[in-house]
Amino acid sequence: MPENNDQLETFESAIARVEIRSQSSISVLLIVTLIFINIIFHTQLQHLSLTFRYTVAGMSLFLVAWFILLALVIRYGHYHHYIKFVNVIIQVSVVTLFLLVSATLVGVTFALTSAAPFFYLLIIGVSSLTFNPKVAITAAGFAAGQYIGVYAFWLQDMVMPEDYAIYNTGWPAILVRSMIFLTMGAAAMLIALQARRLLSRAVEQARQEARIQHMEEDMMLAAEIQNRLIPEQLKSDEYYEMTSFYRPADAVGGDYFDVISVDDGSHYAFMADVSGKGYAAAMMMANLQSIIRLMVQEGRDLRDMMRILNQAVFDASARGRFVTLIAMHLDKDLNELQYVNCGHNPPLVCERVSGNVIELSQADPVLGVLENYQFQMHSMPFNPGSTLFAYTDGLSEANGMDGTQFKPVLDQILCDHCGTSPERVKQYILDGLSRHIGEKSVRDDMSFFFVSRKVS
Repeated sequence: MPENNDQLETFESAIARVEIRSQSSISVLLIVTLIFINIIFHTQLQHLSLTFRYTVAGMSLFLVAWFILLALVIRYGHYHHYIKFVNVIIQVSVVTLFLLVSATLVGVTFALTSAAPFFYLLIIGVSSLTFNPKVAITAAGFAAGQYIGVYAFWLQDMVMPEDYAIYNTGWPAILVRSMIFLTMGAAAMLIALQARRLLSRAVEQARQEARIQHMEEDMMLAAEIQNRLIPEQLKSDEYYEMTSFYRPADAVGGDYFDVISVDDGSHYAFMADVSGKGYAAAMMMANLQSIIRLMVQEGRDLRDMMRILNQAVFDASARGRFVTLIAMHLDKDLNELQYVNCGHNPPLVCERVSGNVIELSQADPVLGVLENYQFQMHSMPFNPGSTLFAYTDGLSEANGMDGTQFKPVLDQILCDHCGTSPERVKQYILDGLSRHIGEKSVRDDMSFFFVSRKVS
């Protein structure tokens, strides 16, 4: 059975729908059965008295009218769960009345051994269609009780010696048939219980599938929003040639990068990696992106930006969550690169003239760990022809088929192609990465970008 109230309401609503449909189906089934019985009585059993046949027809019409009334009640939305008990009691009672009329007009033997026991069994059997074990046992109990009661208080005194089938067996036959009714009721109850369990599982499975579908839709929406936050491709301008790559491990990821130009012609570049993956990392990344863009518009320097970001992550993040981030300011007029590294993978600068690849190794702690930390800003020349390369650890730590990381291969590619256009080096990296990891799935978000100072 479902375990919480929300599931219980959903399960009970499903049971109610089954009960409503089953009441309609049972009514149709019993109407058809009544029609066949009346056809048999009026065509094949013409030796029976006309009064008896008219009585059977009258009872049948009463039941048909009751079933039609029940159908109208259900159709106009007035169904109550007690109706199924009233329905089965009325059905059993009409059969009992038929039993009394049969005994009076035809004979006790005919009454106790002809259509009445069959109809009792039919009512008990179809009661399992309600998926309600109480209805099944109620039908069996009323059938057995009324069958015994009618015999004990009325029919027993009407048995004559010529009714030898009943006269000789008497109570044993009545009790055996009553036990058959109860056994049939127990079987119907077990069927209803099993059907109820199966329906419960089906409802829960449907709920789980709906949750999964809802999560997938949310993830697709989150991925769409994140794709709008992260530049699909950095756009070059008259001073800098840029290119980038981003591949989340899941539909949404925790990597962030951006290059923002300001009115004085300088550029701010950011690369960040939120610990963890999925929704929480993506939400943190989205918050960082909005704060960073606001601070760039306000004209804050890098140290002030990192101080504010550190406090924001410290105050808002869950225990154990942190952010690595490298923030850089590229000044074309001063030919200078300023940076603050908050525990991120050191970016690299390729100098075209000398062919050197310089690692910006000076770093402070990650964001969100130390409260009120004062970050240090560093600087280095960034002349025309120099290229900045920033990346996340999903790229450098990608495991290859042999278990080794991609970092040595990455360093070699950058050294071999220092001074080559960023777009071509990007392709060399992607080709090398593809060969390195082979068919292995990506386990972490991968991001990198190039910013190359154009030569006048």
